[in-house]
Amino acid sequence: MKDVHLQKTMGPFTATMLGVGAMVGAGIFVLSGIAAGYAGPAVILAFFLNALIALAIGSCYAELGSAMPRAGGSYFWVKTALGRSAGFAVGWIGVYANTIVSALYALGFGAFFVALLQRLGVGISDDYVLVFAALITVAITYLQYRGIRDLGVVENSVTVIKVLLLCALVVGGLIIISSSNGGVGKLTPFAPHGMTGVLMAMAVIFVAFEGFEVITRTGEEMHQPEKNIPLAIYASIGISVSLYLLIAVILIVAVTGPDDQPSWQYLGDLGELGMATTARQLLPYGDVIFYIAGIASTASAMIAATYSAVRVTFALGRAGDLPALLGYIHPLHNSPSNAAIASGAIVLAIVMILPISEVAGAASQMFALLFAVVCFAAWRLRFTQPRMIRPFRARLLPLCASVGMLAGSVVMITLLNISPLAWWISFVWLAIGGVIFVIRSPAR
Repeated sequence: MKDVHLQKTMGPFTATMLGVGAMVGAGIFVLSGIAAGYAGPAVILAFFLNALIALAIGSCYAELGSAMPRAGGSYFWVKTALGRSAGFAVGWIGVYANTIVSALYALGFGAFFVALLQRLGVGISDDYVLVFAALITVAITYLQYRGIRDLGVVENSVTVIKVLLLCALVVGGLIIISSSNGGVGKLTPFAPHGMTGVLMAMAVIFVAFEGFEVITRTGEEMHQPEKNIPLAIYASIGISVSLYLLIAVILIVAVTGPDDQPSWQYLGDLGELGMATTARQLLPYGDVIFYIAGIASTASAMIAATYSAVRVTFALGRAGDLPALLGYIHPLHNSPSNAAIASGAIVLAIVMILPISEVAGAASQMFALLFAVVCFAAWRLRFTQPRMIRPFRARLLPLCASVGMLAGSVVMITLLNISPLAWWISFVWLAIGGVIFVIRSPAR
């Protein structure tokens, strides 16, 4: 089929906001309490170590994204480095992971919206969570259909709003810490469950660090991708990690548990409700601020995740690995409109039908596998294509790639202990992809 291309209409700010939108998503809201229960105060260390891993992996992505700025991102790079079958597997993994994450964000949006209305005294039941989840899915699908201009305006606005609201909660926590109510004494014992607890916390919150991956899928639509992709990757990691670390410190030091219970135990007992329950301690009407921030956060994260899913679906269709209809570009909106509709329909079906709690764990596993393979591809291309023009070259690439491959492997092994079902779901998804690949091969 004729090779079609998207127009370059995106700047580095929008790309950075896509990354921040994906990284500072519902994960920081619902996973912080769970991670604190695993690691204790050492959850701060877990966030910091994941930040270093994100920088190492992000360096590999920055090099490949600047050298091969294509809509498919990792799908195109791995296909170049390891062949068509490996490229298809990575693209198929990307479709699954981003679609599942999008559905999770849609449900999170619905839950935050209903909780806010209930907090404001509106008589509405939890049954409306699915209604609002479906509405946000349709709305974002329409934005994806309209193209990057409209999508970028909404994403920039919503991401800035949620960052400012989170900063307000951070300021409230810092004020408490500076008063007699806070104290570094809450940081001891620092790692009550040892490094095992830290590793489990790292595995749980690992998915919160995958957002920079979406930036590399903007390469075909970005002005000067050779310099703006690395810039957006590092900027998004820097902004997001700063927020993560500040929030982790505040949750441990500023929050007070009942009956002198250690804050990390209190947060662990609350689980996914950790931040929602303790937000009132940080600011007056902190829970209201939290719910509004959660609405903005899940919306912006969903925009980023669906953007990634749509672009990799489009790339697979354009290359002939999925039906060519998915590689169509709308003549008016210059958007992969068919891929947007298909991705939106899948997300909506998952939201309304599937037991997402049963399959969400596989998303983290898929991202871990994706990162490991991309890091290996970056390293391999240094040997197989040494003359490739690399506007950005990652320093210490062998070390960065090794860190990414090791981290991905450790996360997958750790998730095997936490959620064995995730491995089976991942296997089934890859098997389905294998069947599609074999069926599609004669059509190429």
